[in-house]
Amino acid sequence: MDEATSSVDYNTEKLIQKTIINNLKGSTTMTIDHQIKTIIGYDRIFVLDKGELKKEGNPKDLIEKKGIFYQLYTKSHV
Repeated sequence: MDEATSSVDYNTEKLIQKTIINNLKGSTTMTIDHQIKTIIGYDRIFVLDKGELKKEGNPKDLIEKKGIFYQLYTKSHV
């Protein structure tokens, strides 16, 4: 999914994300998004910059490492 919720309000986005999570349990989903709030609950995140993989891991670990994902996270006001 490429920014599937970019043009909807936050409550609608939460409903869509809940539907995806509940209906795709046990499946691998790949979501491309620029909004941290959309992906913060995901199991694994890949941070790309200019097409190059910079970091990957679960959100908590990426935040604790205070790298590029941490910078994006703190700017996002999640």
